[in-house]
Amino acid sequence: MAAKARVGEDIKKPAVQPEWKPEPPMYGVANPAKRTSATLESQQHTSSPHRYWWLHGSEKVAGETLGGLGKRGTTINTLAKGRYWKVKGLKVDPNRWLTPAGAENHIRRANPRASNRQIQNTLESLNFMRETWLPTMRPGKGGAIISAHNSHPHARYKGGKTIFEHELTKPTMDGKTRLTKAAHLGDADKVDFIIVTDRNDYDAAVSGNAPFNVFYQPFDWSAKDDGSASYLAGVEGWRYFNPEVSLREGAREKQKAMIDWIETLNQ
Repeated sequence: MAAKARVGEDIKKPAVQPEWKPEPPMYGVANPAKRTSATLESQQHTSSPHRYWWLHGSEKVAGETLGGLGKRGTTINTLAKGRYWKVKGLKVDPNRWLTPAGAENHIRRANPRASNRQIQNTLESLNFMRETWLPTMRPGKGGAIISAHNSHPHARYKGGKTIFEHELTKPTMDGKTRLTKAAHLGDADKVDFIIVTDRNDYDAAVSGNAPFNVFYQPFDWSAKDDGSASYLAGVEGWRYFNPEVSLREGAREKQKAMIDWIETLNQ
């Protein structure tokens, strides 16, 4: 098995690259002998302050969209073959390990039969990876986290609501509706949308009549830490965007158009 490169090491690029794959520096927390598939790759194209994250390997269109952006900024790829990593034998969602408390909350919920020792060993690996990678994953001055995602075109909640419609009335932990939420309806198709966490970005969507559904979801300090990218961004005060499109014809082009629009929102 080929050795993994540590951060800062150079690896020669293959002569032919038929499809996009993030380039080193690359760092693996542990090797397969320790039953770990948690690995990240980053590729810095330019000095752009944005960070483009592809978290779930099962969301192929999101990966294709980010891969087709060209040399715009720094990409972060979790290299997850599906929706989850396997870390020390436990299931870990790459979008649920980004804060210490959130990682533990997630691991205990996703692995109800795991022993405390298994959980602690897994958390130690994730803590080490987090400390190693956060400096690279952090956006630069004026930049943002742009975390691309995909959903199923027929995904619905009870009552037939789309994800976008459901989020507008999603209850908080105490069962009350968050009055701070707002939405700009720029697209009649409510399956696709962009989540923003910065009020200035949302106001720009409204004043500029953005051609997309834009959902404003400010950080809620009372919400339970779920270890997600949006929670981490809220704690750190980073701008965060989730351009989410359903898996259907034209999805890649639409997601690229969303990211193009996001990049016009300079701060």
